[in-house]
Amino acid sequence: MDLNEILGYVASSLIGLILGLIGAGGFMIMPVLIYLFQIPLKSAVPVSLLAVGTGSLIASFNHYKNKNIDLKTALTFIVLSSLGAVSGGLVSHLISDKFKIGIFIVLMLVGALSLLRKKPENREEPKKNQNIILIILMAFIIGFLAGLIGISGGFMIVPALITLLNYPVKKAIGTSLIIIYINSFSGFLGNINFTSSINWKFVILLVILTSLGGFIGSYLNKNIQSPNLQKSLGYFLFVLSFFMIFKEFVFNVN
Repeated sequence: MDLNEILGYVASSLIGLILGLIGAGGFMIMPVLIYLFQIPLKSAVPVSLLAVGTGSLIASFNHYKNKNIDLKTALTFIVLSSLGAVSGGLVSHLISDKFKIGIFIVLMLVGALSLLRKKPENREEPKKNQNIILIILMAFIIGFLAGLIGISGGFMIVPALITLLNYPVKKAIGTSLIIIYINSFSGFLGNINFTSSINWKFVILLVILTSLGGFIGSYLNKNIQSPNLQKSLGYFLFVLSFFMIFKEFVFNVN
């Protein structure tokens, strides 16, 4: 096991930890798979979805015990986003890897901005009937992107639940984890034809470490205030975005 692999496994555990804490950040596993584990993008997408999906499911257990999950809202998102995830997976092979990475970088910058936004903790009761058309569209688009480029969509789901449905932050995080799990599983099914060359021993270890991080993060969530972590992650994503821009579009112009 070389240094890149060790760093990759450590990073995967930390990503799971962040996912359990703030319900977002799982999409950072894609750069880990591509640059540290040297996995081709087509194979990295299903591996990312499997690791993040399993980590989200494990992390959701503690959130469910703490009553931070709204299953009715989650089911509404799940139906629409699952359709989107399968659709994204089916058309994924029609789009070049370079274009997918470009989409990923743009979404990473959007995620950084959403994490840097101040999210008020004190909320009224959730507004479940507001902005329904926008919610439907967002659910499908988030699922589509999950299947297309292997992102979990948590950085879009959490702000949507907070701003559109007036959810408290911790309930938005817990509900997001269930949605991420189903999105990831649906996207994985859409990309299952890219799994033939995957080293499953490696994938199992990756899933275990991500899930362990997710479980610990969800346990710590009840005792840790998330705004500082969200801001730190937002700044880190800006740095990572510009690294990928230079790596893929400046120094690697082929």
